Amino acid sequence: MQKPIKNRTVGFTLTTGNQTVYTVPAFFQSKVASILFVNTTGSAVTVSLDWYDTAYHTLAETMSIPANSYVQLTDALFLSAGNLIRGLASGSGLELTIRVEEIAKEGI
Repeated sequence: MQKPIKNRTVGFTLTTGNQTVYTVPAFFQSKVASILFVNTTGSAVTVSLDWYDTAYHTLAETMSIPANSYVQLTDALFLSAGNLIRGLASGSGLELTIRVEEIAKEGI
């Protein structure tokens, strides 16, 4: 029997303080297929992003996103229930979109 799968897209506007932008639901594992950063302002903005299991791990540290442009990360990231992704930007106007596939663990 095939495990239940939920495809989700999560959108978030980053601010200058660290915020949790995605948490893997209980009883699921997630494959993060894409992370898209869009700078909607007329100046460059930096972004920092990390993920957490039992410690924080850096995905991007003060990565510059040019004015009115975007950067997309497409290498898959596999997370377990309760793991999370958090991020912050150096200013306003940075939109984050995460595309994930949530796969139910055995037994549900």
